[in-house]
Amino acid sequence: MFNINFMKYKNLFLSISISLIILTAGLLMFKPLNLGIDFTGGSILQCKMDKKAPLKEIRKELKKHNITASVVKFETDKEFLIKVGLNKTTLNVNEIFNLLKKEYPSLELRRTEHIGAKVGNELAEKGTIALLLTILIILIYVSLRFEWRFAVASSIALLHDVFITLGLIILLNVNLNLEILAALLTILGYSINDTIVVFDRIRENLEQMKIKDLDELINKSINETLTRTLLTSLTTLFVVLSVFLFGGDMVSGLSITLLIGITIGTYSSIFIASPLLKILNFNISEWNKKIQEKNKLKAEREKQRAMYENGIV
Repeated sequence: MFNINFMKYKNLFLSISISLIILTAGLLMFKPLNLGIDFTGGSILQCKMDKKAPLKEIRKELKKHNITASVVKFETDKEFLIKVGLNKTTLNVNEIFNLLKKEYPSLELRRTEHIGAKVGNELAEKGTIALLLTILIILIYVSLRFEWRFAVASSIALLHDVFITLGLIILLNVNLNLEILAALLTILGYSINDTIVVFDRIRENLEQMKIKDLDELINKSINETLTRTLLTSLTTLFVVLSVFLFGGDMVSGLSITLLIGITIGTYSSIFIASPLLKILNFNISEWNKKIQEKNKLKAEREKQRAMYENGIV
């Protein structure tokens, strides 16, 4: 078992996290989110060639005609998608296809899709609501299962994970689309799972051991769950890394977001969520008092039930 004094370095890691949050906030002020056509509206063309599609040359060709578009591989080397945002060109999808058809005679148009600006705005609004509702539901769940300080600590850690992940995907110029939103929701679920494992162990140690020092309690609980946390995180990261390396451009944004989010989520469950209990003034004596009162009430109910079943009452 590990014996690392995590609480000794809590101020260092909290300072690192606060610095990253401030940097992300600054980044958002000067470099807004790179919204994809799912949220801004636009057109998608699915095309196919009789040979491996020269994506770099196609990008150059579009840029030469002042068309700002994303060109990514789709399923096979011969197929690709062209994503054009609203107001990024004066040409419609057929004109864009005909323009490329002149350069690449074997080009074949398989599918076109258009997303209006209104639909894009609705998706952005619903996506934001989904993120906030997820955090709210988690807040309520943890409050009922543990105590309000645990709920606040876990919710702050979740906001920390999403915010820093957003900052890094802005820095990497990843388009924010529905797939990235799904990745952020996945990160919330993954991160809270890791945090709940540590909180569960803290609660078990509170009930089973007479530890009066909060730092000792948190250190012991994190160390006891550290092997599980690291093995779960590394296994998940290996899978996501495989998707990133071999999945192609189509899922690169999704896999990058998951790689960042899982790493940040693991970090926060170890170094941020539990130390926040100390900042929120979690009191072991008060907790033990509540547990004693709860056990006393439970014993009284069981006694009354036994008396009722035996016909005494």
